[in-house]
Amino acid sequence: MLQSEGKTKFHELLLWECLFLLVVSVSCTPPAEPVECSTKDSNCTITNSYGMFPDRAICRAENVAYPATEQELVSVVSASTEARRKMKVVTRFSHSIPKLVCPDGHDGLLISTKNLNRVVKTDGAAMTMTVESGVTLRQLINEAAKVGLALPYAPYWWGLTVGGMLGTGAHGSSLWGKGSSVHDYVVEMRIVSPAGADEGYAKVTVLNERDKDLDAAKVSLGVLGVISQVTFKLQPLFKRSITYVTKDDNDLGDEAVTFGKLHEFADIFWYPSQRKAVYRIDDRVSTDASGNGLYDFTPFRSTLSAALAVTRSTEEAHESLRDGNGKCLSAKVIVSTLQTAAYGLTNNGVIFTGYPVTGFHNRIQSSGTCLDSREDSLITACAWDPRIKGEFFHQTTFSISLSVVKSFIQDVQKLVVMEPQSLCGLELYNGILMRYVKASTAYLGKQEDAIDFDITYYRSKDPMAPRLYEDILEEIEQMAVFKYGALPHWGKNRNLVFDGVIQKYNNGDKFLKVKSKYDPWGLFSSEWTDRILGLRNGTTILKEGCALEGLCVCLEDVHCAPAKVSCTPPAEPVECSMKDSNCTITNSYGMFPDRAICRAGNVAYPKTEQELVSVVSAATEAKRKMKVVTRFSHSIPKLVCPDGHDGLLISTKNLNRVVKTDEATMTMTVESGVTLRELINEAAKVGLALPYAPYWWGLTIGGLLGTGAHGSSLWGKGSSVHDHVVEMRLVSPAGADEGYAKVTVLNDRDKDLDAAKVSLGVLGVISQVTFKLEPMFKRSITYVTKDDKDLGDEAVTFGNLHEFADILWYPSQRKAVYRIDDRVSTNASGNGLYDFTPFRSTLSVALALTRSTEETQESFRDGIGKCLGAKVIVSTLQTTAYGLTNNGVIFTGYPVIGFHNRLQSSGTCLDSREDSLITACAWDPRIKGEFFHQTTFSISLSVVKSFIQDVQKLVEMEPKSLCGLELYNGILMRYVKASTAYLGKQEDAIDFDITYYRSKDPTVPRLYEDILEEIEQMAFFKYGALPHWGKNRNLVFDGVIQKYKNGGEFLKVKNKYDPWELFSSEWTDQILGLKNGTTMLKEGCALEGLCVCSEDVHCAPAKGYLCRPGKIFQLARVVASLAPPTVTDKYNFEPIKWYDLEEEEEDDEDEEPAKRASIEKPTKEGEVKEEEEDEAGTDELVGIPIIPSDKKTNKNGVIFVLEKASLEVAKVGKSFQLLNSDDHANFLRKNNKNPADYRPDITHQALLSILDSPVNKAGRLQAVYVRTEKGVLFEVKPHVRIPRTYKRFSGIMLQLLQKLNITAVGKREKLLRVIKNPVTNYFPVNSRKIGFSYSSEKLVKIRKYVDAVGDDLNLVFVVGAMAHGKIETDYIDDFIAISGYPLSAAMCIARITEALADKWNIL
Repeated sequence: MLQSEGKTKFHELLLWECLFLLVVSVSCTPPAEPVECSTKDSNCTITNSYGMFPDRAICRAENVAYPATEQELVSVVSASTEARRKMKVVTRFSHSIPKLVCPDGHDGLLISTKNLNRVVKTDGAAMTMTVESGVTLRQLINEAAKVGLALPYAPYWWGLTVGGMLGTGAHGSSLWGKGSSVHDYVVEMRIVSPAGADEGYAKVTVLNERDKDLDAAKVSLGVLGVISQVTFKLQPLFKRSITYVTKDDNDLGDEAVTFGKLHEFADIFWYPSQRKAVYRIDDRVSTDASGNGLYDFTPFRSTLSAALAVTRSTEEAHESLRDGNGKCLSAKVIVSTLQTAAYGLTNNGVIFTGYPVTGFHNRIQSSGTCLDSREDSLITACAWDPRIKGEFFHQTTFSISLSVVKSFIQDVQKLVVMEPQSLCGLELYNGILMRYVKASTAYLGKQEDAIDFDITYYRSKDPMAPRLYEDILEEIEQMAVFKYGALPHWGKNRNLVFDGVIQKYNNGDKFLKVKSKYDPWGLFSSEWTDRILGLRNGTTILKEGCALEGLCVCLEDVHCAPAKVSCTPPAEPVECSMKDSNCTITNSYGMFPDRAICRAGNVAYPKTEQELVSVVSAATEAKRKMKVVTRFSHSIPKLVCPDGHDGLLISTKNLNRVVKTDEATMTMTVESGVTLRELINEAAKVGLALPYAPYWWGLTIGGLLGTGAHGSSLWGKGSSVHDHVVEMRLVSPAGADEGYAKVTVLNDRDKDLDAAKVSLGVLGVISQVTFKLEPMFKRSITYVTKDDKDLGDEAVTFGNLHEFADILWYPSQRKAVYRIDDRVSTNASGNGLYDFTPFRSTLSVALALTRSTEETQESFRDGIGKCLGAKVIVSTLQTTAYGLTNNGVIFTGYPVIGFHNRLQSSGTCLDSREDSLITACAWDPRIKGEFFHQTTFSISLSVVKSFIQDVQKLVEMEPKSLCGLELYNGILMRYVKASTAYLGKQEDAIDFDITYYRSKDPTVPRLYEDILEEIEQMAFFKYGALPHWGKNRNLVFDGVIQKYKNGGEFLKVKNKYDPWELFSSEWTDQILGLKNGTTMLKEGCALEGLCVCSEDVHCAPAKGYLCRPGKIFQLARVVASLAPPTVTDKYNFEPIKWYDLEEEEEDDEDEEPAKRASIEKPTKEGEVKEEEEDEAGTDELVGIPIIPSDKKTNKNGVIFVLEKASLEVAKVGKSFQLLNSDDHANFLRKNNKNPADYRPDITHQALLSILDSPVNKAGRLQAVYVRTEKGVLFEVKPHVRIPRTYKRFSGIMLQLLQKLNITAVGKREKLLRVIKNPVTNYFPVNSRKIGFSYSSEKLVKIRKYVDAVGDDLNLVFVVGAMAHGKIETDYIDDFIAISGYPLSAAMCIARITEALADKWNIL
């Protein structure tokens, strides 16, 4: 039926197209005025000729003025300048797509050049013509022709005004002469701009070719003032000869580069989906050549509105049906018709008789007859007239340098090979017009000889509706702008291409200086022009669906249309190098908690229970280890890993049948490989329902029972799926007398079923499961948002009030979202659907950008950025009802009512075709997407209030600490009921599901790592939480079996069903208490949750992360940062009065008691002295202790130099501060600095590593020198103790760099002092200077290296103290690398000092 309707519309389209293409003399309603005012010339709106700006905003102005002379124009500008009113120039037809004509606010003034439309002067001898700026291109061409002159090159549309062309850099097509840009033929210009009171608030400036300012005014964007008059240098009128030649586009890349040099007016129409290009051979010929040709370009002619409506409706149908084939068929007909009609060329002004078409230049160079028309009540119109249902499109127009254009064309061709129909849509608009443009002297003109690509394509009236093949067109757009450095056409394009564009112009800064000179008050500027000129934040507008309209490059799914995207299905979890042998197994996230690779000798895919028995039998006889693996393998821990490399994986992928449904008993029997979705759907077909289930339908039945998966409910038997199992068939190992495998049938009368319900896969392979179901019912869902102050109390009772209740908690936002979800009558109206947004398919490029953003926030320790991102994500999810729709299409409001099977679970990113990973589930490891930890535990209702309150206390202490998990939609709180399953829930409880960032580098700590770890340890060790068996990190499983009162009974059943432990593994033995626990003690183990830290080495000491007690739960041991954790308020760097020695480490024990007492308890006299010193602005820093060391030795020692240290002071607000990437990111960006370069913490950690070393304490450290990035050199005495905390360290550095030295109290010794360069002045004569760089080709073992250095030499080690880059000095004798991996400065120094301690026998 749809195909029939499509064909009917297509035939209608052909009829109308043929009619209007053949009719030349149809009249046409002229375009509407772009300015409309409600009261004469006041209270106005301004738009463009297409009726819509890229962001669909309505631009308003208080007034419009229509000066008719330059004198009137001066008066208008003067009055507005005196009143400091914003002004914008508007042309007759306002063809610019971006918001160049929009003044800021609602009280601006529009100055129309409509009446500035006279030809002022023509000088035949000088071949110049002076016109007012409101003259149209057509008038200019015609008036010049009357005196035998010609503007050599011009745009193809003659409705542009002279002022409009110069405002946007409009051009034709040519590489000859001065090129095709109209502005390059301007020899003089009169411009009216604002002025001071002494000049009457407005002035007229006359610019000619000798004035450099003309290069700014030639392409001005309207920000210099109002162009009054322009003088052009013309040429004698000539004739041209045009022939269109069609070729395939195989050699287009090569030919495009040379074709423009062969023919003066060359251009190319490219139809990439049709794989052809049409070359315009167009050159001057003698004026004696016969011919009176005319170019009346067909798409610029008047068109019947009815025909346009049919064309638009057809295209809308193609889009809604995603009918690429229909678009391609239509495109072929349109292109063929245009070619047959020679694109509007005629040999004599009436009919086309054949090529070449020869005629005078003025009759061929430009057209637009839909403007030459009388009013006919819109029976006809220009095709894009917004008053009718006609064309509505985007235009992406950019120029690419000839030096790289071939590569760009080839990249587009590659996309077409991948998606052959993808560009048929733009061929409906006559393909891609390729015009030649030449480098210009204009500051905002073309920077190189280039080809301009003009692409027009469908735009939906609905801004939230994605286009067919949107991804391909966006890739071309971004590829051009970001890969090939394309320059946008100033008067076309969508927002995203203008972001940062001013940086591409060599003389952009000169233009800004001229702008400031002509309009110092910015009265002709606007928010839009400021953004494209780099004076404000960019042109991107981040909001829901912004990428659909080119307002942004998508960073998150919400920027697209996530409900409407297809997706590549997940990969198989088992991969084998030889068919089904030599295999690896992973989970759906591509990584286990310990990052181990799990291997197996083989994988088997049984299809029936009989085959399954055979597989288990053979493996049992061979005493091979076995593990069951599901289709998607969603368990995070290593439940699927067999021991060793020769185990057997048994996949349930093909055990996927519904065995039996008994409607009378309301039971359903399924094989264990059936997915939750299949179970739900098959039950619904016979009017039955599984009452409770997890929210992700990609789990299999065997996987559900292996890990105890659940939904949310305290009602009935509760939300755990296993509690609705009434029978199970289990295949387990057996002795030889039973054929090495047996099938056991367990029903609800067998106690062993309580072990099999949650089995961890250690009893055998579940073959079939029978569920007790319920009659199908409807549910009503409403989400209600509250602040979380009463969450502790309400959480305890909320689950008893509503059957399917759950809570989404956003602790850093201090709010909770309550899901009021109950059964309702099946007669209740509604056909709601739940398609949870995070489980939908997502564009891979969007996932990559999202991940990159989070990685950047982590590296910059940008807590504020995470919080802002979290608010946007949560707000968007709430606005879209988390994926709920009232009818399966759109959300119209609460409550959402629908059948249970449509609301209980989702996961549409699994329902997808293969699309080469253009889209994927968000966590697919094959792309750069989400990579996270999951900490999931249940806490008894009896203590859950206290746990919630403890978390809230942590948030009060660190308000931004949990924004990171809110990026993953906060904490999901689900209700679970006590179960009879031995490894099921022990009490009624709330399950807390927490997802948060995981680094690809296991040695990198997370932002606010300590807070999340304290919550994790508090839950398990203080509140006795039970872990979800299929989630979590290693540490929570240590000793966990002791929390299960029937754990012993489970182990007995395990031994009964698998006495040879063939289905057990090291992991399951560890979590079941049969082997040592799950903790893995090693360097950095706490970062990944492999251990609870007990030493600093378990953290990341070189990065400033040490093992510390919790803030609320003091028994917790967490990875804590010594540096400021996030971008926060400005520090108050007051002089540090004295040191809290309780924070010092074991070095304090070496100090004499008297000295300790004198420091800890300063005398009254000392206090007075300190106050006096503060008032005097002393440079003494009271309380920097001196490190005790061995008495001075005469032996040679070591010197450290820290180069390129990031220590820079600036005035931020009202105070001077030491700049760092955490606290001053916004300040740095505003000052065009890269926050990543500002890392004083590197110097801090490096100094601690040097001064804490045994080498220093043994007296072998001779000196430490630090040279900053700015070249300031200072000395640090070896016996100074640098503060441990970063905040105090930054205070010292601030004082040092301001006052040049810091002395110890009670002594006049300068502990830190700025000294003169070069640093080599301070080196001993007999010194060897060694630099370190990861990029050095000389990789050495540092211990052997220092051992080889003679004892008569002093060693000078030069280490970089910057975030990236390498040290570049001329005094280094030897550059070496001491690791095959990049090391932090502190780690590098630690290795050096350890090697020296060994060399010098320092213990």
